Amino acid sequence: MTKRGNNEGTIYQRTDGRGVGAVTIDGGRSSPKRKYVYGQTRLEAARKLTEILKSVQDNAPVPSDRLTIAAFAHDWLDSIGPSVRPKTLESYEGTLRIHVIPALGHIRLAKLAPPDLQHFYADLGRAGFAPKSIRNYHSCVHAMLEKAVRLEMIPRNVARLVDLPRVVHRELPMVTPQEARAFLRSAGDHRLEALFVLGITTGARQGELLGLTWNKVHFDDGYIEIRHALQKVNGQATLVEPKTARSSRTVALTSMAMEALRTHRLRQMKESFELGPAWRNEYNLVFTTSIGTPLDKDNVTKREFKAVIKAAGLSAKLRFHDLRHIAASLALSNGTPVHVVSEMLGHSDAAITLRVYAHLIPGAQRQAALALENVLAG
Repeated sequence: MTKRGNNEGTIYQRTDGRGVGAVTIDGGRSSPKRKYVYGQTRLEAARKLTEILKSVQDNAPVPSDRLTIAAFAHDWLDSIGPSVRPKTLESYEGTLRIHVIPALGHIRLAKLAPPDLQHFYADLGRAGFAPKSIRNYHSCVHAMLEKAVRLEMIPRNVARLVDLPRVVHRELPMVTPQEARAFLRSAGDHRLEALFVLGITTGARQGELLGLTWNKVHFDDGYIEIRHALQKVNGQATLVEPKTARSSRTVALTSMAMEALRTHRLRQMKESFELGPAWRNEYNLVFTTSIGTPLDKDNVTKREFKAVIKAAGLSAKLRFHDLRHIAASLALSNGTPVHVVSEMLGHSDAAITLRVYAHLIPGAQRQAALALENVLAG
């Protein structure tokens, strides 16, 4: 036994050579607890004991060799609830419950190693999961382990040390002005015509349009305010804050969008009048079902949107979200400044817009060639 000062714990070596450290920890409202740590050597046990004493001194959670990934995952979810978007929390919960905990939950947090994660991701790939999905699961694991590092429960985030599958980025859809006009003609007289017109003329996200309320539509001045997005959280349609701070924005409306919205409002007023008390538009949403309830984005895409693009003769691979890309592409290719398009889309930085759509700016490559020629020619 090695003599140490008060509250410094004790360290000794067993007959089998393993090191053991022990310290009594104040249990707060409960009685004091004796904490033991073990190591292959006396030095390793001393290091672990030092980590515990430092945590006690800093009022941080005491590291535990026995705490499993599953146990820490549940604690982590409880702790981040107030600080993340409801949809993000729901996504994290599903990722941990369905994928991470069944595969890794039994492993002790302090023992998790890069090969454990690497094998986990490889198994997901062999099971047919897309690289983007695996990267999403990785983001959840990374965030969880990062919290454990900040709490000094583990010395490093092993999620930083693994290789992730390469994502093959989908090419942005290229739609000509003629095809865009064909889409608008096809959407004419559709019950959700205004939704499709706003999608291709404002570049707003689908959730932002489905969460648009009538008090944020300004007919006199010709613009809409995007302040919420509609998301389904735990099966319940909910209005949440937009994706980023820059996503809260005002977007000018084209005359065709204004006309479509006015027609849509009259149609909705007629529906609500005919239903009377059965009308259920509690959020005052612009776009609803025929009884006033929030629209389901998947139903809109699969049933309504797909029918419109088929009638327009456009590719069946087009998604509703592609209307956002088409709006940006058409605006940039016709000379709209990048920073204006960035504001319209609600990008957090104009650099994002430029990185995604630079190839669509007229004469951009020629301007770059001329600039280089001027510099190099002296």
